[in-house]
Amino acid sequence: MPKFRYFLSLEPTSPAPADNELSEIVADSLSLAARHLAKHRLLIDGQPARWAHLLVWASASGEQRGFESIRLHQSEERDEAE
Repeated sequence: MPKFRYFLSLEPTSPAPADNELSEIVADSLSLAARHLAKHRLLIDGQPARWAHLLVWASASGEQRGFESIRLHQSEERDEAE
């Protein structure tokens, strides 16, 4: 299965960390990776992460990168429904 690199944030406009600071997730597709991240309660400094940013492209030099940002819906109403 392919590996997808990502980072989590509290805000949609958070700057991306350096490549060596990105996390990895193994999934069959980008959408399944995003679904897995949304399903689990992931924390940033003790707070639930609100956004996952998955790396979708990088230039050959690595200087330019593109991320798909996905809102993680982890509200209390959703948690109670599960």
